[in-house]
Amino acid sequence: MDKLGDETWKAFATYLRLLVDQLVSNQNGMHVKMDPSGIVQQTLMEAHLASKDSGVTITLAWLRKSLSNNLADEFRRQYGGKRDVRREHRMAKSFEQTSMRLESLVRDYGPTPDQLVEEQERAMALLVALETLPESQRQAITLQLWHNKSLQEIAEITGKSRLAVAGLLKRGLQGLREQLRGRSEF
Repeated sequence: MDKLGDETWKAFATYLRLLVDQLVSNQNGMHVKMDPSGIVQQTLMEAHLASKDSGVTITLAWLRKSLSNNLADEFRRQYGGKRDVRREHRMAKSFEQTSMRLESLVRDYGPTPDQLVEEQERAMALLVALETLPESQRQAITLQLWHNKSLQEIAEITGKSRLAVAGLLKRGLQGLREQLRGRSEF
């Protein structure tokens, strides 16, 4: 049996989807030719094999690096094989910004090694809780918290009124609080 539980793999998948969504929203036209879910699956498969065969400890940083490499490979395949170091640098920076946003939601103080592990565990718990929300609430929360979209922008993206989006955000955040209430680190 896999040493990482199903909940951890689901949280990893959610985390990777958030990163890919962030990148796709920042790269004009990229989403037209790329299959973000395929890239997430490829990264998860590599993580599974690395943890199973090589005993590698899978961390969020490991996942970010692997996803970044897979996206860069796919981008080169889709866009003529020419390497654009500037674009790869922008992708890496985008991943870092997205992951820092996630980690800032759960960070208390400066990171020690123990705190870094704790932060990753809180981030994973948040992702697992996020995955339990209805799709519309999850979309509204990720657009606001990870993509820094305003209520008006979220309303335009989702085709809902600002009032409906506010309700989705309120219910979604309430649902997250309920999911995380029993965890002492929150």
